Amino acid sequence: MDREVEKYYNNLFDLFRTEGWKQIMQEVEDNITATNSVVDVKDNEDLFFKKGQLQVLTTFRRLEETVDLAWQEMENRGRYEEDV
Repeated sequence: MDREVEKYYNNLFDLFRTEGWKQIMQEVEDNITATNSVVDVKDNEDLFFKKGQLQVLTTFRRLEETVDLAWQEMENRGRYEEDV
């Protein structure tokens, strides 16, 4: 595996273990809860804006899982390539 790629993932894994990351994730969860309602939606434009907000928040909430899955896939691919 490329050293730069490995450093990138290790930096992210270090970040995910911090209290600051846990605090940010709590903020994200709170924002998702607050945004995930159509009660105050005025029109289609407002609805699509809210949808975009939720997509960004959800992507951010899934970042740790996404990075972990990508790491596992690269490790598995590396093992497979070593076996070939």
